[in-house]
Amino acid sequence: MNRLSHIFRFCLLTVVFCGLGFLSLSAQDFQNTLRRNPWNGGRNVNGVRMDTTTVSYAQLQSDAISGNYRQTYEGSTEWSVGAIAESITHLEKFSMIGAFSFEHFTGYDMCGSMSSCPGLFPLDVIEFTPGTKNRQTYSFTGGIAVPVHKQVSLGAKMDFTSRNYVKRKDLRHTDYFLDMTVAPSILWIHPTKPLSIGASYVFRKVSETIDAEELGITDGVYSAFLNKGIYYGLLGNWDNSSLLLNVSGIDGLPQREISNGFALQMAYGALYLEFEYLFKNGSSGEKDRVWHKSDGDEIKIGAAYTIKGKKMDNYLRLGWHNASRTNNEAVLVSVTEGGVSTVRNYGYNCIFIQNISGISAEWEMDFRQGRYLRAGANWETTASTSSVQYPYVRAQLYDALELYLDSRVKLGAFEISARLSGSDGWFEDAAWTVTDEVSSEDEPYRLEEYDTASRNYLSAARIGLDLGLRWTFWRGMYAEPVFNGILPLHTVGSDGYIYRLGGGLRFGWQF
Repeated sequence: MNRLSHIFRFCLLTVVFCGLGFLSLSAQDFQNTLRRNPWNGGRNVNGVRMDTTTVSYAQLQSDAISGNYRQTYEGSTEWSVGAIAESITHLEKFSMIGAFSFEHFTGYDMCGSMSSCPGLFPLDVIEFTPGTKNRQTYSFTGGIAVPVHKQVSLGAKMDFTSRNYVKRKDLRHTDYFLDMTVAPSILWIHPTKPLSIGASYVFRKVSETIDAEELGITDGVYSAFLNKGIYYGLLGNWDNSSLLLNVSGIDGLPQREISNGFALQMAYGALYLEFEYLFKNGSSGEKDRVWHKSDGDEIKIGAAYTIKGKKMDNYLRLGWHNASRTNNEAVLVSVTEGGVSTVRNYGYNCIFIQNISGISAEWEMDFRQGRYLRAGANWETTASTSSVQYPYVRAQLYDALELYLDSRVKLGAFEISARLSGSDGWFEDAAWTVTDEVSSEDEPYRLEEYDTASRNYLSAARIGLDLGLRWTFWRGMYAEPVFNGILPLHTVGSDGYIYRLGGGLRFGWQF
């Protein structure tokens, strides 16, 4: 990781110093430029050539947040420091888009999920000893688009993220996370009409290994919980092999998921459309002990429409997505023959099914000269069914709605940004058995306390506010203090007022 850290720091410095050649007194805002071209939000990197603006920025940033309105895996206080550089560069024979970033995160009084991305994989491990956690994240994005004909461009884009997560207070644990996506693409442009058609192949591999250990002498007995879905699973000593953290011959709990799919894009005049489909195949374990296999698919549909005006431009964006997942648990039996022990797989039982779907809509008014107003709404529904033990079944339905307003006003060397949001969530729950020949003593274990805490967090009606004041003091260089806060509308709890407040500082350079 130290060598990787040096590589990323070098890349950041390279992007910054290369920008000296493109320095401008009126540098464009990178995020605004990125949004103005709807191709930039899709898989096809060749779409970057549908715009001609070269823009880059580099930024150092620090953030802190504290408060008792938090998820079960979040800290009472969290802070982070990092650096990021992003660039879109157009040259005569090709165009490039790229980014490098590094972030160091520290959270206090943290327990709950051992994963650095809770909910990403079907299995999760929860621990119960609050302590300090540290996480380092390295990210890289690189894409290139090359015209090979007057009407045809070829290109490819890669996104890579590496993350390591560590807690040094017993029960100690580490988490190693890798995420890589590669998307080669082609784009065809009609010679006379404002028509463009593109296609992309998408490959993604995500892997994570959670490893726990106990060091030193202690009188305590450390427990962990293997969450197999809707907080059903196994609770016991962390080194119990049934919890999959300490199995002979396997280092921790390894999980992985591989996705293959395609994306299709079309633009006609001011209208842009994209369709994407991914098939996902995942597993936990390795060698002769593959404990779970999961599969599913994901569909995304997006549309954008641009209305250009004399004094103002309007951008309309719509999106729909659906993702399904099925997790199957293996029936493994250790068999000894001739003094040699082997593990045999006698098939799989479906223990968890999940479907997530949602829609989004956004209207943006760009008044130019650094001023805009965005209004949007997001609705998402999550339906989960858990059946970790026959004949018990539990189903849960969660709906979430978010409304937001986002604006920025430029006043000379200053830019004021504000985002106001409101959201709410609703839960429905049901449990049943597929036969009447059952006993309540045989019901599978459920971590009710964590389920209640998570539901209280997700279902709370709340408002959020983000504020920023950017001062551009010399040739695109800026300083920006920021503030963010979340306040549930039921504001009084057992610990007094419930809230989550934070702030940060950015130093950057648009070039």
